[in-house]
Amino acid sequence: MKFIFIADHRRQWPVRLQCRVLGVSASGFYDHVNRQPGPRRKRREQLSGRIEGFVRTAAERMAARRLQAVEGRG
Repeated sequence: MKFIFIADHRRQWPVRLQCRVLGVSASGFYDHVNRQPGPRRKRREQLSGRIEGFVRTAAERMAARRLQAVEGRG
């Protein structure tokens, strides 16, 4: 959480200052930023993409049904 906060606010305050205030090392922050995502995160991102696709499809179908109902065809 601290590293995410630092990344989100790096334009407002210097990274080293934030690290000092939050009690983390700057090298730890930069390691976190440059780290490749692990298998769990990769899987979560895949699933998230699929879920978004399902939601989009369902919303499109619902919109089509509503249009048909408004036009008197449903």
